[in-house]
Amino acid sequence: MQKEISKQSPFDIIDQYSKSLPFMVTDELIQNYVSMANGGEGGCVEWGEDEYSYRDFYYDHEPDSFFQMICDGMKWVWRDSKREV
Repeated sequence: MQKEISKQSPFDIIDQYSKSLPFMVTDELIQNYVSMANGGEGGCVEWGEDEYSYRDFYYDHEPDSFFQMICDGMKWVWRDSKREV
């Protein structure tokens, strides 16, 4: 299994989502990043018969601050959020 680790900087991701059509930035996507900004796993990714956390599958070894920068750049409220997916 080849994991899909992102090599993008937070600024690249902000730029990508800022240019996306609104329907591409879903509530689920926002919840994933808010969860990871608060130290969570960001939900699940299924790969064949295996299941991984969103964080482990796409962003292995990225600190919470990486996701906090993305949330701040997208103006997604992450501080004091109780969202865990």
